[in-house]
Amino acid sequence: MKKLMTRQYHPKTLPSLAQDGFAAFAVTLILTIVITLIVLGFAANSRNEQTRALDAQLDTAAYYAAESGINDAYSMIKTDFTNGTAIPSQTLNCTGDYLNATSGVLTPGSSTASGAAAYTCLLVNPTPLTLEYAPLDAGQGQVVPLFGINPGPPQTATAVNNVTISWQEFRVPANFSTCPQSTINTFNSSSIWSTSNCTAGVLQVDIVPAYGWASPTDLQNDTETVFLEPQRNYSDSSDKPVVNGSVIPAVCGSGGGEYGCNVTLDNLPPSPSGALCTSGGCYYLHIVPVYNDTAVSVTTAGSSGLGNIPLDFADAQATIDSTGKAGDQLKRIQEYVSINPIGNNNAPVNALQGLSGVCKQFSTYPGYVNGEADAC
Repeated sequence: MKKLMTRQYHPKTLPSLAQDGFAAFAVTLILTIVITLIVLGFAANSRNEQTRALDAQLDTAAYYAAESGINDAYSMIKTDFTNGTAIPSQTLNCTGDYLNATSGVLTPGSSTASGAAAYTCLLVNPTPLTLEYAPLDAGQGQVVPLFGINPGPPQTATAVNNVTISWQEFRVPANFSTCPQSTINTFNSSSIWSTSNCTAGVLQVDIVPAYGWASPTDLQNDTETVFLEPQRNYSDSSDKPVVNGSVIPAVCGSGGGEYGCNVTLDNLPPSPSGALCTSGGCYYLHIVPVYNDTAVSVTTAGSSGLGNIPLDFADAQATIDSTGKAGDQLKRIQEYVSINPIGNNNAPVNALQGLSGVCKQFSTYPGYVNGEADAC
């Protein structure tokens, strides 16, 4: 009889099958978790990129909305000045609309749909404490009206006692290490004023009293011209008297004001009351950078009888502060704008300038000359 053979399993081999299944399950679970975390990471990164792109888009929209506020306010300011209407101010808060007697009302955000980009706050100061001009091109002249206003209240026209001019080369890091040490070197060589050296060139400043002149000779005699020169290691910050044709050194560096170099001029030429300034003590400055493109800041002070207080400027510039909003993004910008047409000029040094047209007195071409004196 054949013996029946049977296969026997060792009892200890059965648990190993359960362990193999658990290991596979654990590995699968771990891989699933890792892949899920990777997917979530990519999704979060994608959302962040989308949010950043949206924020950038809203930021740009808010900036342009703020620019719209600047342009709208400036348009109203120019209209008022042209029509001889007093330019209103709004300098304390944004709770009201910007009013204009000629053009009506600017209501921030009123003309836009809900949630769209709009300017939400508009502040206007037509009599700022400081005038800013940047850039002024080398060899080109900037006309600066100096009509002083006592900050008040109430604001009243006040004679200008002195003027402080600060300047530095436009958008160039300050470096005064090679500026001249004496005014005798001012016009020896223009190489010392290169960008890598003295970064605040010489300024020519013509000071013209603001009243009517009987003749060109009177205008010439009443105009004083000085040259402002940056000097290294110069520390005398006292006021400098205006002497026609003089070269005046400037303090530069840490004590030089906002733009690195500054000079305060006093003993300004006489300015009696006249058609352009009923209170007297009013001027036009004609500022010309001699060597470099320059940023210039101008402040002024009243007569010593008033304690030499800083004055605001009338009919020169206005500061417009506008805040734009798009979504949850805000953008606030401030600009200085000229409100007097003569203040927009950036004219050559010897150009003839006027507030009205120049009458043509004669006609000429080869072989012909005809006087036109009776045409004006």
